[in-house]
Amino acid sequence: MSDYTKDLRELIRKTGEALDSYDKPILLLAPTGYGKTTLSLALYKYLKEGGRDLGVRLIHVLPLRSIGDQLYQKAKGNDVGLQHMGFAGSPLLGKRFNITTIDTFIFSLFKLPPFEMNKVSRGYSAHYEVSRGHIFSSIVVFDEVHLYFQNPKMTASFLESLEVLNGAKVPIILMTATLPEEYKKEIKGIIDFEEIGPNAPDAVKSEVKFEKFNGNLIEKVMELRKSGSVAIMLNTVKRAVAVYKEIKKAMEGEGEVLLIHGRLAEVDRAERVKRVDGELPKGMVVVTTQVVEAGVDFSADFGITASAPPENLRQRAGRVNRYGKKERGIVYVLPPEEEDVRIYGERAKYFWESGRLDMKAESPKVDNRLKTILRQINSSIYLDSKDLYEYVRRECSLTRDEDVVSAVPVELLGYSSTSELVGKSIDYDIEGKVIPLELKKGKYTVLYRDGRVGEYEFKRKCMSVEMMEENIVAVLVEGYDREVGLVG
Repeated sequence: MSDYTKDLRELIRKTGEALDSYDKPILLLAPTGYGKTTLSLALYKYLKEGGRDLGVRLIHVLPLRSIGDQLYQKAKGNDVGLQHMGFAGSPLLGKRFNITTIDTFIFSLFKLPPFEMNKVSRGYSAHYEVSRGHIFSSIVVFDEVHLYFQNPKMTASFLESLEVLNGAKVPIILMTATLPEEYKKEIKGIIDFEEIGPNAPDAVKSEVKFEKFNGNLIEKVMELRKSGSVAIMLNTVKRAVAVYKEIKKAMEGEGEVLLIHGRLAEVDRAERVKRVDGELPKGMVVVTTQVVEAGVDFSADFGITASAPPENLRQRAGRVNRYGKKERGIVYVLPPEEEDVRIYGERAKYFWESGRLDMKAESPKVDNRLKTILRQINSSIYLDSKDLYEYVRRECSLTRDEDVVSAVPVELLGYSSTSELVGKSIDYDIEGKVIPLELKKGKYTVLYRDGRVGEYEFKRKCMSVEMMEENIVAVLVEGYDREVGLVG
C-alpha cells in the first residue's frame, strides 16, 4: 500500500505504511487543508490495480452528502458509486469505491439497506447479508470523525459500528482535523487505535487570530474587502441569505459575492464550491453557513463568524489563511444572539465571555438503548431487517434527531408549479437537484421511483421512512431561486 502513498504528504505516507502492517484501526489527525481524502483516492487506485491485502473494495463514509458529491467528482469511474439512502449509486455498497453517508452505512451494516426499505415494509426480507458481506470485505474510512458526535443517536450508531467492524477484522481508518479529547476517549473505550499526526513538517504554517467584533457587519465587510477576501460564516440559512443580499446591494456589482448553504440544490452548491476552490481573490466575499466546517477547501484573508462553541470556531478558522500565504489571518467573532444559543446552547457564548478557545468539549451523550438494539441485531441470527425496521418506523433515524427528506424543486425539472406535474409520468433526472429538508407530515406532491407524479398524504412523523416504503424518491417543492436557494 505504501507504494501508492509514497508521493503524498508525510502523514498520508505514514498511514500507508501503517496499512502495510495493519493490526488495529488508524486515527489520522491532519490539519485542515492537508488533503486527507487523497488517502482514499490512493487506496482506490491500489484496489483498482489488483491490491487485495486489505480488502476488495473501499467504503468512504461521510457525515454530509455534499462532501460526498465533491469526492465523487474527483474519483468518478464505472466502479465508483455515490450512495445516498434510497438513491441507486451503489445500493448494496458493492462497487470498488463506495462513497456514502453515515446514515446509509449504518442502515446497511445493521441489516436494513435503505434501497430495500420498500420490500421490508411489505413483509419481505432485504438482501442485507449482501451489503454486510460487501462491508466486511472492505476497507472502511470514516471521514470528519468529529462530526459523528452530534447527538446521542449518531454517537451510539457510530461507536457500535466501530465495535462490529473491528471485531470482524475490517481495516478501519478514522480521519479528522480536530478531535476533542473527550471524543477520542469515547472511541478509545470501544477500540484501540494507532494515532498518526497531527504534527507534520510539511503541514502549512497557518496562523489565525480571533477578535471580538460588535460593530456594523456590512461596513466591516466593505472595509476588509479593500485589502483581501472575506468569508462570513453564519449559523442559519435565513440569516446568511439576508446578509448576502445586504452585501450584494452594498457592493453595487463591483466584485463577486457568493452564497453557500444547505438549502441549495446539490448541483448549485457543487458549482459554487468549485468556484471558491483554493485561494479567494482580493475583494471576493463568500457567505456561508455551517456547511463550510467540513470538506470545503478555500482560503480567505479574513473571516467573520457568528458565535459558536470553540471547536466550531476552530473549524471555521480553517478557511482563513488556510495555505499560510499571510503572516496571520484574522477571524472576527460576532456577539452571541438568541439563535446561536438556540442551536449550540450556552457554549456559543464562551469566546465572547472569556476571550479564549480553551473550553473543553462536552463528553458526548450516547443513546445506550439504540446501541444495545444494534448490538443484538448484529449478533443474533434470529433478528433481521424486519426487526430494525420496526425501530426505524417509530424513531425515524439511526443517526439524526430530526427527520430529513429529499426534496426537488420543480423549477429544476423545467416546471413552474407542482400542479403542472400531478397525474403525469415523466422522464426525470434528479441527480444534483436534491435538497435535504425537514418537513411536517401532511399532503405533498411527490415523485415516485417509476416516474409517476401524484399527491400523497404523509400520516406519520417519519416521512423519510414512509417515502422509502412507498418508493417515493422525492417531495416536489416550489419557490426555488437558483441565486439564494430555498429559503423557507
